[in-house]
Amino acid sequence: LKPFSAAQRSGPTPPPSAAFAERLRSVLSRTMAPTLTAVAAPAAGQRRGSKVLSLVLALVAAWLFVCDLVLPQQTNFNQVVCADDTGCRKMKVFSMCYKDKFTTRRHGGLLEPGDMIKVSAKTAPGKPRVYTAIVVSTPKNTASPAGTGFQMAGDVTRAILCDKEGNPLGKNIRGAVDIKCAIRWPKIAELAAKR
Repeated sequence: LKPFSAAQRSGPTPPPSAAFAERLRSVLSRTMAPTLTAVAAPAAGQRRGSKVLSLVLALVAAWLFVCDLVLPQQTNFNQVVCADDTGCRKMKVFSMCYKDKFTTRRHGGLLEPGDMIKVSAKTAPGKPRVYTAIVVSTPKNTASPAGTGFQMAGDVTRAILCDKEGNPLGKNIRGAVDIKCAIRWPKIAELAAKR
């Protein structure tokens, strides 16, 4: 079996003129030859570097995806309402205070009644200052530590301003105080009982 020739496949083609063939040859020699000689294969180091870079980017993307799934998603985590009479209305949480460095968080870092936090708040006109605060109620259900089966939940997360030892700065507390907070901080329980 012989393969078909070009003439048999497409039919008879007229031969190109000699001037056209010469012009085509000169154009191809001028334009294609430098292009073909200038293209070189990438070096092995460049290929390895691009593979390492793509691997690093893939690992970073995977880490961000895992963090988005694992870490808690609470929309009002950093917005807290002030529940005392210091003149502050809203506070913005930016960190939590631990008594010892070995304390581990339960529930992935959500605020719980009795937690001591660092907040940015304005008690007077001017720039906000950094204060220490204690969370007195949260919208999450918290069971009674006595095991009675009663649960308490507030409408929003509330906190009161205090000093580093846990002594309240205000003289009065508005709203309910969770039993866990009252057990952990006795001076807050005294203020809540005066109402």
